[in-house]
Amino acid sequence: MYFLTICAWNRECLFGDAVDAKTVLNDFGQKIAESWEWPAIRHGYVELDEWVIMPNHLHGIIVITDVFKGGSRTAPTTKIDAA
Repeated sequence: MYFLTICAWNRECLFGDAVDAKTVLNDFGQKIAESWEWPAIRHGYVELDEWVIMPNHLHGIIVITDVFKGGSRTAPTTKIDAA
């Protein structure tokens, strides 16, 4: 599980407005929400826990459910006999 905070440029309120203690997302905020949800839709090993978009930042918990096995591979090489 990873807790993420993503802030808007210069912490400007680009994603919407706070109205009655709730964030009302503008079009850009809606795109941020769609972008946040995309990895879980695209990748079966990604789950989203709680998340919230504020007027100038996003808080979210992302869960990686599958640990990749493997790692780097050595490039195939051929031994050259020194003559």
